[in-house]
Amino acid sequence: MSTWIERQIAMPGPLRLLHGERTTLRELAAVYLGALAFTLGLVIAFGEDVAGLEPLRLGLLVLVALDLAGGAVANLCDGTRAYWRSRSRGHRLAFLAVHAAHAAAIAFIFPGSASAALLAWGWVMGAGAILALSPRAFRGDATAMALALAGMVTVSLAPGLSPAAGLLLGVYLIKLVFSFGGGSTTRPSGDL
Repeated sequence: MSTWIERQIAMPGPLRLLHGERTTLRELAAVYLGALAFTLGLVIAFGEDVAGLEPLRLGLLVLVALDLAGGAVANLCDGTRAYWRSRSRGHRLAFLAVHAAHAAAIAFIFPGSASAALLAWGWVMGAGAILALSPRAFRGDATAMALALAGMVTVSLAPGLSPAAGLLLGVYLIKLVFSFGGGSTTRPSGDL
């Protein structure tokens, strides 16, 4: 018997890109509460870095943090995974490419971290190609997590990386390499 929090909810139009055709109230709460908690934690933990930002950069930081954290959680939800797995490899790689906007936004917010942001986006595209084009036996959680972690280490070595930008880029890699490309252990590993 399903509880009210596990009841399936049909998603309207553009929300399908984030939540798939259907999702549960539990998954919706996890996405939005997780995004809010991450963003508040980022602003509190890196208050000194954030306090000096002009309003445009601060507003963009909040939007990027909400989207990255919410997307990292959403990409692990059943509805979102089913929706994106039903799309072609080309469509999924295009989804990754569009996320260059996040890297560009992080570079704009923290200009000293521009090289790290560019490196992170390049890593996302390379890891996405590996996950999309490799044999099925090679894809899945372990491979995606290894690629995400290797990307985090590589990006952390970039010169000028601020701590706040480093955290954002880490979540960026988790959202787009592990969550989107790998999967959840509750389902068999599948395509990117």
